[in-house]
Amino acid sequence: MEQEEVSGCADDGKRDEEMAETWSSVRDRLSELVSEDAFERWFKACRLVEIENRIAKIGIPNEIHQVWIESNYMTELQAALNESGHDIDGGDHVNVIGGTLLSDSRK
Repeated sequence: MEQEEVSGCADDGKRDEEMAETWSSVRDRLSELVSEDAFERWFKACRLVEIENRIAKIGIPNEIHQVWIESNYMTELQAALNESGHDIDGGDHVNVIGGTLLSDSRK
């Protein structure tokens, strides 16, 4: 049982590393798509939590970030995610769940 837990932790570490690399790519692209001020204000403190089933979950500092990103930057966020090799497209649906931004693009 203990080996399974250790193995699971290693998988979690690898997944966290993959999410960090993907988010770095997304952030680089976002910094080109939005103004420097907008990037610093709205995206710098965010992080990618997971991408699964065409849903990207982005960790955000607070609900104000969620509302502002939802209202002003979803197109750019989805474009940056798509350009990083993830198929996040379709209708925009954003919810705050436990302090995270959830971009749900299921068709």
